[in-house]
Amino acid sequence: MYLRELHVDGLKLLRNFSLDFTRDGEPRMWTVLVGRNGLCKTSLLRAIALAASGRDLANELSTEQRQSFQDLRHEGGKMEIRAKFGFGEIGAGLGREFPPLSADLSPDYLGVRLSLSPGARSLDGRSWYFSNNSSEAPNNSAKDTGKVLEMEPATGSPLEDVRQSSLPHWFVAGYGVQRLLPGVATTKSPDDFVRVRLETLFDAGTLISTDFADHLAKRFGAKEADGFAGLLHHALLGDDKLLPKLTAFELRGQGGVSSTDRLINSHRFDVDTGPVALRLPATWLSHGYQATVAWLADLVGHVLWEARAAGRNGTIQPTEMEGLVLIDELDLHLHPAWQVGLITALKRTLPRMQFVVTTHSPMLLSGLEHDEIIVLDQDPETGDIIKKTYEQSPKLQTSGGLLERYFGVDELDPTQLTAQFQRFGFLANNPYRSDAEDQEMLRLLDALTEAGVAPEWAPVPRSSVPHEPQ
Repeated sequence: MYLRELHVDGLKLLRNFSLDFTRDGEPRMWTVLVGRNGLCKTSLLRAIALAASGRDLANELSTEQRQSFQDLRHEGGKMEIRAKFGFGEIGAGLGREFPPLSADLSPDYLGVRLSLSPGARSLDGRSWYFSNNSSEAPNNSAKDTGKVLEMEPATGSPLEDVRQSSLPHWFVAGYGVQRLLPGVATTKSPDDFVRVRLETLFDAGTLISTDFADHLAKRFGAKEADGFAGLLHHALLGDDKLLPKLTAFELRGQGGVSSTDRLINSHRFDVDTGPVALRLPATWLSHGYQATVAWLADLVGHVLWEARAAGRNGTIQPTEMEGLVLIDELDLHLHPAWQVGLITALKRTLPRMQFVVTTHSPMLLSGLEHDEIIVLDQDPETGDIIKKTYEQSPKLQTSGGLLERYFGVDELDPTQLTAQFQRFGFLANNPYRSDAEDQEMLRLLDALTEAGVAPEWAPVPRSSVPHEPQ
């Protein structure tokens, strides 16, 4: 499933906040949210995840956060999330089901509404189908006004049926900031895989990730574990290498771990460190490698597990994978040099996956189009979150330009060391500086020395003879 529209009202600082996730009438495959801490970037990801989950699963996922959802600035206010989802072509060809409709009906969209009333202890919600022509909607009750959703729910809630039955081709996964690789054979079988895919976005659960090799082998046979490794190899080490220094990996130990040595060495990765190549256990990789390998292996594993559980056989290519992926801080722990090409590589490797991610890094933005970047800011009068977009392509901007436009940083040195250094240079090279200016120069020299950037030249001596113009 693909996200097309989102409307949030009364969730923390989000008041009547809407986002469009389409381009030329089709789902936009990438949306990157940027903005200062505290501007509800993570809350937006969680709102999307809740809307895509259905009411019952949304209540399970939000147990810890639910009571902090409401906007405390407006006492007695109601929190509401509304979303519009569409569907991918490959899933349709593989027989996506639309309960409780008959097999010959295929709606274009799914509408979802979740709400939390003042004092309520759980979310209430409904979902409903509708089509491009509302008069032809299967439930004959939907109305779509485009930018903002104004749709009346019909009797029943089909998304509940989808999630309770774990139907395939309704894929959504979410990844929070705690995403390290698990130990081999330390995770549980993903029987409730719909919930497992989203738990870490809500600071719960652990990623299955590379441990899918063990679970696939146990449930479907060793061949499926090999298939998982092949898919992951294609994604990580194909033409668009997501991690430049990673050269190979091996996933062994399917069927269980019988010794400490086997536990450590079952999943190993070859890393090119320059003079030598090192073969390291997965959990010995740097946090930057782990954060990326962990969510990508988890994503590939879930796609393969869902396909096999649904009885689909044969090879699955990364270019065929459809669904919605939510990632908090995509750049987590990655060196800036590797961030630059990450989104471009993901676009080519997983072209049918829709990504909604957050970041604090300007280095990721060079791989995006201008409408794929949403800047979150705060209205100075109301305190509400507002959004901004810019027309100029980020591909045409320097790193300094990206910092200034999308992150509001017009100087790389927030301590004003650059300005202090320039002022010191001006005073130090002026032989006619006054007593006050000489004292200012000495104070600047002390500050620069303490910061470790003391100039390498000495001030020119002061002169009592003023310079006379010729």
